[in-house]
Amino acid sequence: MTDIALTEHGAALSLPLSEALGQAVAASRVVEAAPDPDASGRWRVRAAGKVGVATVTAHGGETLTIRITPKVPIRRLLFLLGYALDAKGWRDEDVALDAEPELLPALARLFEQQADRALRQGLLQGYRTTEETSLVMRGRLREADQLRRHHGEFPALEIVHDEYTTDIAENRLLRTATDRLLRLRCVSRNLRGRL
Repeated sequence: MTDIALTEHGAALSLPLSEALGQAVAASRVVEAAPDPDASGRWRVRAAGKVGVATVTAHGGETLTIRITPKVPIRRLLFLLGYALDAKGWRDEDVALDAEPELLPALARLFEQQADRALRQGLLQGYRTTEETSLVMRGRLREADQLRRHHGEFPALEIVHDEYTTDIAENRLLRTATDRLLRLRCVSRNLRGRL
């Protein structure tokens, strides 16, 4: 498995690729690829208008992973995305993203910074409604369920109550996003520790 890095609309690279892998790369349309006229057994590969990571596999099982970075820096790309969404509401704040050349680590770093800012005063708390069968009266009695399920019995009560807890949807979303980011191999060890 070979790994190459290209820049969007950047200079072409001359790579030693087998005929099968070169044709698979050319057919993928992820990049522009053609046999190198200056060297036998080499292919000229150039990133056109696509950005991201792609793995191309030839019929013989050979693979080539292509990483294409955008022609604009990640900081500028994020500015353009935010500006396109709301030109009036955009704040031009400095974000420390110079160390991140790729988009996923940059987004992971931004998520960590925003989550840290949001959670400085602790997790959000809210009310969660729970319906359960209990031996202790808590909250409100669900009369219809009580009569239907436990007619004539005293110990079990069908109740509903609101509990003030940190186990709410907002905190679950943060936890799920953090778990997903921790699964990425491109997240640095330092950032992984902060997450």
